[in-house]
Amino acid sequence: MIRPAVLNDVPAIIALGEHVIQRSPLLHSKIDPLKARKAIFQTIHNKSHLALVAEKDGVVVGCLLGLVVDYWYSKDRYATDLAFYVDSQHGDVAPWLMKRFIKWARAQKNVVDVLMGISTGLDKQGDAGRMYEKLGFSAAGGMFTYMLTGEKHERVD
Repeated sequence: MIRPAVLNDVPAIIALGEHVIQRSPLLHSKIDPLKARKAIFQTIHNKSHLALVAEKDGVVVGCLLGLVVDYWYSKDRYATDLAFYVDSQHGDVAPWLMKRFIKWARAQKNVVDVLMGISTGLDKQGDAGRMYEKLGFSAAGGMFTYMLTGEKHERVD
């Protein structure tokens, strides 16, 4: 089931985020629980933000935190994600989260695009990109990371 997130979902959303960060070869910052809670609270309560969760058998298995942003050069706006992740055992819910997000974006004033990124380094097989394309997205470049910490992170599965 896809539904709007509520405050009781915050610990589960943070736990999903921690799981992704632990597995990612690119994400190396630790979660600040207070800052994460504030960001999730804002996505739940701000009308220009959206917080969705995917739930199976009463357990949160995915989330999409999104917002609307002004283009710097236009009166038009776009919707994008702060975080979009689904437990790997429940990947079938990812398209449903995206469809709800797109529906929400269409209803927002002056939103002309939905822009999504893949920045964890966990999609080596391209599954997320193929899902986006099946939903009507077009590839529009890439994401590049330069780690200033000098630490190399091994992928943990």
